[in-house]
Amino acid sequence: MGLSPAGVRRVGAEEAARVLEGGGLVAHPTSTVYGLGGRPTAALDREIARLKGRSAARPLIRLAAGVEEVRARCAAGWSPTAEALAGRFWPGPLTLVLRAGGADEVAVRVDSHAGLRVMLERAGGWMTSTSLNAHGGAPARSVDEAAETLAALGPARVPLVLLDGGELVPSAPSTIVSLVGERPGIVRAGAVAAVEVERILRAAEPSRGGR
Repeated sequence: MGLSPAGVRRVGAEEAARVLEGGGLVAHPTSTVYGLGGRPTAALDREIARLKGRSAARPLIRLAAGVEEVRARCAAGWSPTAEALAGRFWPGPLTLVLRAGGADEVAVRVDSHAGLRVMLERAGGWMTSTSLNAHGGAPARSVDEAAETLAALGPARVPLVLLDGGELVPSAPSTIVSLVGERPGIVRAGAVAAVEVERILRAAEPSRGGR
């Protein structure tokens, strides 16, 4: 489907899924900005950090193909509150911070971008991701901006392709809600209105004792 200025191929969801399954990286659209991700492995997380010029200690989010995938992988932190928020806002620009087992936490979203969801459905339903930008820079919001960003970041040490999602509709970043700890709360305001999130949190509060 053509090459970006960095020599990175622009591909469709099927080929992007094959690269993801093969241990490569995919620059991909979401409902808000373009991201960069791969399988959730320490080696790929380090490669993403190297490309972006950020600390490898900073955690990346997870993108899932559907709610069922999150329930299975984050069973330790799944609660009636999580179920209520997911039922109302997923797929969409809401990121939940959940207990993943022991002291581990994970930030996860079921995004609404059609191309991304097709790729995930064909590649195991689960990936790590972060915004596609140089450290401190603005995230890419179109496939051309994504290609330019990749050119600026330089060559990857693993296969890397660009899932072509065209130009994205302008949007605020995802709203982040933490369900870790005694009381849930909004960590970052974003595309999902805080008043809508807080209404569900208040309604779900009595059921938190049954976690």
